[in-house]
Amino acid sequence: MPRPIASLLVLTLITICGPALAQPGKKPIGPKTPDVAAIKTLDTEAEQLEADFLQSLTKLATSYEEAGDKDKAKAMLQAILKMRPDADLVKDKIKQLDESVFTDRQQLFDYDTSRGWISTGILVEKGAEVRLEATGNYKLIVNDELGPEGYHSESGKGEDFFDGAPTGALIAVIVPASAVTGGRPQRGKDGPQPFLVGTQKQFKPQESGLLVVRVNSPANAKCVGRLKLRISGNIAIAGK
Repeated sequence: MPRPIASLLVLTLITICGPALAQPGKKPIGPKTPDVAAIKTLDTEAEQLEADFLQSLTKLATSYEEAGDKDKAKAMLQAILKMRPDADLVKDKIKQLDESVFTDRQQLFDYDTSRGWISTGILVEKGAEVRLEATGNYKLIVNDELGPEGYHSESGKGEDFFDGAPTGALIAVIVPASAVTGGRPQRGKDGPQPFLVGTQKQFKPQESGLLVVRVNSPANAKCVGRLKLRISGNIAIAGK
């Protein structure tokens, strides 16, 4: 480019852009200074909105509980805890709701210990908490000839004896309703295994199914007497 033309271009740019690049009396563009008063007002509004939201959740929880849907009431309370983890009153209310399922849903079962495995007629759901409470006394009469080691073989104990519980203790197993014949569960080595109940057990079933119980007695033992079993929590009556 010839030098005179280049000089003319530079002069033109200075003439056009100069006033925009530097105008006296105007501050340079940069970060805006925080408006402390405005921010304080917004903080107050935010706190009020949060308080109103928490109050709405609390009212919803109460309404759900009064309507009989305690699961949704609990969900509302858990939403409050996410915002206010230190809300002890909310934690106490959730515990109260968790406990209420054991008083709201319960069945009594009269168990004749002489019958071995027997269905309670109660269905339980996988992962939904259940509580079992047993009272009473019965006699376990053994008429076997044993050596110093006692029962040490499957032939002596019988196929229904459970090594994971004391002799005579109340045990249970959860099986599909279709796997129960005449009150007795059809179990294989790879099927559902019994567990100890004893006086009381609270647990979350690993599978859904029918609750079946018996006392853990050897095959040739005779059991006489009845136990009272209270079954509560997340339960349903089979066939209903």
